[in-house]
Amino acid sequence: MLFSGAEIKSQSENFQGGSVVTIMGGAEIDLRDAIIAEGAMLDFTSILGGISIIVPENVQVEISGIPILGGWEDSTRKHGESEEVVVLKLNCLTILGGVEIRN
Repeated sequence: MLFSGAEIKSQSENFQGGSVVTIMGGAEIDLRDAIIAEGAMLDFTSILGGISIIVPENVQVEISGIPILGGWEDSTRKHGESEEVVVLKLNCLTILGGVEIRN
């Protein structure tokens, strides 16, 4: 997204990942109705913008990346070791921007 915004809702039965780039814009990605595949990965780049992602309750998020005068916030529920969860890996680059992850 360049100088704009988007709302994306996925109902994929085998969500494997993708990439989102926002430059002076924003994106909201809703994956609550998607079935996350094992090994799924998302790449986020946010420059002077923001990305918000909503994940299903059974998803555990693992975040890596580089924040440059930006950052990310993981507000998802933490899971115990006995719970069956799917891991969604997020690779984030934020430059004067941010990423918010929630359930």
